[in-house]
Formats: sequence, structure tokens, C-alpha cells
Amino acid sequence: MVTTSESTLLWWAPFAGSTAIEQTVTQPGIYTCEVNACSITTILSIEIFGNTANAELTVPGPFTLCPGDDVTLLAAGGAAIYYWEPGLIFSQAITVDTAGTYLLVVSDANGCRDSLYTVVDVLPGFDALALVDTAFCAGEPMIAVVSGVPSITWYADAAQSAVIGTGNTLDLGSAQQSTTVWVEQVVGQCGSGLIQVDLIVSEPPDVPVIIGPFSGCVGDSVSIAPVNPGAMLYSWTTPTGTVAGNPLVVDPVTFGADGEYTVWAINPGCAPTSASFVFTVNAAGTLFIGNDTLICPGGTATFTVPAGFASPSWTDGSSQSTFITGTAGEVILTASDATGCFASDTALVSVFAFTDPLTVTGATICLGQDALLIANGSGTITWFADQGLQEVVHTGISWPITQPTDSALFFVQQNEGLCGSAVIPVALNVVPTPNDAVLNATDPVCLGAPFGLWLTGSGDPSGIWLTPLGGYTGPAYEVASASSGSAGLYAVVPVLGPCAGDTLSITIEVLTPQSPTLADTTLCEGGSIALGIPSAYSTVIWSDGTEGNSITVFSAGIWSLSAIDAQGCAVAAAAVIDLVHCDPVIPNVITPNGDGWNDGFRLPPGGYVSAALRVWNRWGQLVWEGDATNGAFQGEHRNGEPLSEGTYYFELLLTGANGAVKPYTGHLTLQR
Repeated sequence: MVTTSESTLLWWAPFAGSTAIEQTVTQPGIYTCEVNACSITTILSIEIFGNTANAELTVPGPFTLCPGDDVTLLAAGGAAIYYWEPGLIFSQAITVDTAGTYLLVVSDANGCRDSLYTVVDVLPGFDALALVDTAFCAGEPMIAVVSGVPSITWYADAAQSAVIGTGNTLDLGSAQQSTTVWVEQVVGQCGSGLIQVDLIVSEPPDVPVIIGPFSGCVGDSVSIAPVNPGAMLYSWTTPTGTVAGNPLVVDPVTFGADGEYTVWAINPGCAPTSASFVFTVNAAGTLFIGNDTLICPGGTATFTVPAGFASPSWTDGSSQSTFITGTAGEVILTASDATGCFASDTALVSVFAFTDPLTVTGATICLGQDALLIANGSGTITWFADQGLQEVVHTGISWPITQPTDSALFFVQQNEGLCGSAVIPVALNVVPTPNDAVLNATDPVCLGAPFGLWLTGSGDPSGIWLTPLGGYTGPAYEVASASSGSAGLYAVVPVLGPCAGDTLSITIEVLTPQSPTLADTTLCEGGSIALGIPSAYSTVIWSDGTEGNSITVFSAGIWSLSAIDAQGCAVAAAAVIDLVHCDPVIPNVITPNGDGWNDGFRLPPGGYVSAALRVWNRWGQLVWEGDATNGAFQGEHRNGEPLSEGTYYFELLLTGANGAVKPYTGHLTLQR
């Protein structure tokens, strides 16, 4: 509506031409009018929106609920804003279980609203179904009982296909075995829903049989149980109260646990059975192994299990009736008394400590000197000649002995209070002067070889040495390699402990070894060669192990030897032998005229180890045969007669070191 004063009004479509001050709008849209006043035109417009808000439920009410049920009120979608009253709850859905009227208000995007009232009723309450009797004893009537108002229906299966009874009770006859049924309660439109009922059948419980233990010691833990467990539940009536479960554990045992006990065996639905017994609580007897003990060093303390106690266990885990120790510390005994209860006792063992420990000092003297033996300690010190401490030889700290002649071993003990110390041996060593010592030396002493000097004599004396190479102390003096500087006078003073003998000396001459000469040479293939050194050398050993001054060599290589020269020095030598090929040089003329030149058939050294020669005359007669290596054929017949001049035929067989034989033949001219 538009109000003007001394003005004109004109509406636009859909009210075009109308000058009415008030218009009724039935459709959404934009509505405009012109107002003219004082020659001023004002255009006024208003937009009218359509209301799209729709308050409705996806499941429309009203709703009637059974006691304890609820319902969810869900508004249909499409609105921009939802809220509920009472409570101004902004949500598309609410869940309610209380009777009342609930207002739903919805708004669209333009702010237009719609509302809906929904009524929820709750039916009056009733006695709900509850299980009463579901456990039965075998052989007794099996009557299932539930509480609640009718209508109550019993079913044999969950599918509700077989009704087996109605009402608060269901009689199934004599109980034989456990079974399952289903029951439902319906009141008006409300019901309990189908409820599974497990009917349990139990055998009557056996009377519990208890065989103990019927007593316990204070502080122990005791477990008691029937030897015929078969019941589903056990209940114990004890002096301290009622306890459920099996076994019954009493931990710890106290005097309050002493008295009568009853155990009840319970199976659901059956009358319980029971058994009673008396449990006695014992206190362990007093165990005493003795007072704390002080022992002397090396002594022992003895402890004994008191009468009336058994099963002992000592500190170290041993179980004998007597325990002996020589060590400081606690001695603990645990043992059982006549009632079987264990008790413990502890005694402390201490070891006496001397104010000052015993120390002794022996003596080593030379024969003819005085000796002084010394002992220190805090008690009375006694010296004994024997380890059994029977023969006392001295009492006191110091013991001077005038010129003892023999070594001896004494035994010393100190006594303080009631204790004697451990016995300490002390030695008196009487050392003779080593005047019988003998100085020995390597002979000969060769340049480059080791040598030594050493003492022998009673008591194995050592020595103080003065040598060309410096001083030394010890029983022997050794030089790894003799040199020219090693030659000279060697002096030594023999000593035994603190005692010195007369000075001994010897002059050492260093000899130069005289090594033999072995010349390098050649060896013909298949032949041999002799190597040797003069007979003045001894103990000759060649590199192949052969012993002797000469050797026949059949192979090339380095041949060495070790030997002792005429001075007694070790020497060595070596020769290189090269292998060469040698053709034999066979003579074809001999002149056995006694001039010493070409008097016989002689072969020079070559590639052979033996040579067999046979000679025939021109008539084919064998006139000579033998070894050709030493010139044995000198123109004589086998019978010793001289052969005439002329030409002879020969056969020569040369045997090599490998055993191969090579034959040679030819003519030999004999001229005189």
C-alpha cells in the first residue's frame, strides 16, 4: 500500500492503469508504481518471492511408542534451515522417546518459512518379561518360569514355527538334558521381542573329598582343593570369611586361619553338597645354631643342626648335619621342625686379625760368615726346626747364628692372644766358595764361527767376565761370530750367590779357516768326472750327502762340500759343472816303443763311463780285449807276446752314464 498527499499514483503491469492505493498480489514477481508530487516523479518497486519452504516428514506421524522405545523424526530434504521445538534444536532429524507435540520449522533460501506439528504418544508401562528359573537338576521337574504380564508365548525354535506353551511357566517334564527354547511377551502393540532361553540341566554334585593339607606353617602359602573336582562352583566357609573358587589358597598362613572349614560343591539347579575339615596353623620352633664366633687365622668354626630339626640347608646350599667354615661371614641355617615348619638362624664368623702381621727375612751367606735371621710381628715369635712345630730352636725377633756350616730351613710362628699365625718358612743358605770352578772354552775358535766360554763346578756357579769385547755376568759367555777382535785374554771370577772364587783366565786365538779349492769345469754328456780335495781335510760331506775326500759326478750343476780343515775349522767349497756335448777322440796309431809318448791305446775323458776294446789281426784273430780308458793296450797279445807292426781292426763299445752303449769300429796301425 502507498499513501500520498496531494499527489498522483499510477501502477505498471500487471496492474497497468490502476490508480488504487492498495493491490492484492497472488503471484510472485516485481510490482512497480509511479508517484508524482510537486512535479517530481518517484518510481517504487517491490519483488514478491514464492514460498518454496515445505515442512513435512519422510515418515509422517502421529507416532505411538511402546515403553522404552524411541522414534526418529526426519524432515524431508530441500530446505535451507531446519529447527525443532521445544528446545530450538537446529537439525534435520531428532530422536525422541517422550510423549509430546514436536514442531518442525523449515526456511527456504529466501527466508520463507513453513511449519509442521507432530504428536508422539507413549503407551503406559507394563511388567516386562524376566527369566526366573532356567537351571535344573537332572531327574527333577523341568519347569521354566518367567515373570511379566501376558500374553507370553513359548516356541521350540527361533523361527516361531512351533508353539510349545503359553503363560509364565513351561513344563517340560523330567529334566534329562540341557535344551534351548524361545519366549515372547506381547502387550497391546508392544512386545519383548523373541528371547532365547537356555535351560541348563546339571548332574547333582559329588560330595567334596578333601585329603589335605590340614595344617600349615605361619607365613606359608597353602592350596586346598577337592580330589574329585566336578562341580561348576565351589564356595568355602573359612574362619576369616566366605571365599568362592577352586582351589582355596591361604596366602600367607596366619593364626587367624586356624579352625573349621566347609567347602560347598554347587551345580545350578541342584542341591549343594558339602564337606568340613579342621585346618591347624603351626608356628615354627626356635632354631639356634650358636653365638657369633671368633676364629684364628687358619682355624675353623663348626656348627651343628640342633636336635628336633631336619632337612637342613646351610649358607652354601649343603645339607649335611655339620657345617665347618674357616671364612669370615654369615653362617645361615634353614631347617624344619617336627611339625614341618621351617625356621632360620644366623651366626657371624669373624677371623682374628693380628695387630702386626708376621714377616720374616732369610739370609744367604758364604761359608765361614755369620748369619742373621729376622722376623717382625706383634706377638710372641717362635722359631722351629720342623714344620710340625715340635723342636723350638729360638724365640724372639732376631736370631744371630755364628758361622753356620750347612743350609737349613726353619719355621716361624707368632702367637697373639689365643691365636697362632700361619707358619712361615725361612731359609738359611750357606754357600760354599766356588774354588773348584773350571773355565771351559770352544776349541778351536775359527774366524766367523760362534764360540763360547763357560764355567763348571759344584753348585753350577755363575761368573763375572772380563773379555776383549767387554764385561758380562752369567754362567757362560758366548760370541755369535768370532772376529780378529775376539782374540785375547778372557778372565772370569766364579760366583755362587754372594760368594766369589779365584779368578780364572784363558787366551783365545782366532784361527783363519783354510778352505779347499774346487775349480769349475765341464762334463761331457753321458760321462763322469772326479772331484776331490786333499786328504788333510776331514769330515767331508758333499752336497748329495756323499762322504769322503773325492766324488765321481755324473750330472751338471753346483757341487758343494763342507769339511774340517787341518786346524779344526769348518770350511766349505763349491764348483759349477756345465754339461757339454763331446765326440770321442779315438786313436788310429800307437807306437809302443817305450818313449812315453803314444805307447798305448788311450781315450781322453768324454761322454762315457766305461770303454770295452777288442782288437783283431788281419786274419780275423782276436788278439786283445779289455778296458781302453787307462791305455792298457800297448801292442801286446793277450798272451803277453809283442804284436808285429801292421794294421789291426778294432771294436770300441762306449757306455754312457745312462747305460746306453755306442759302438765304434775302425783300423789301428801299430808301429814300433
